Amino acid sequence: MAKREVQILMGSDSDAPIMQRAVDMLREFGITCDMTVASAHRSPERVHRLVDEANADAVSYTHLRAHETD
Repeated sequence: MAKREVQILMGSDSDAPIMQRAVDMLREFGITCDMTVASAHRSPERVHRLVDEANADAVSYTHLRAHETD
């Protein structure tokens, strides 16, 4: 499997349906990605570790809100 280029971290699995659209679009463009649930409020150490690992792998990331507004 190719090395991931984007790591998507969600605070809750209820964000998955919205973030799945991002995964689908990234894959359409041939960009590899992972989607992980990790709450910065409930498990900050895990979030720090995931971000540190992504940084070490030169993975792109940004803070996005998954909540949809119409």
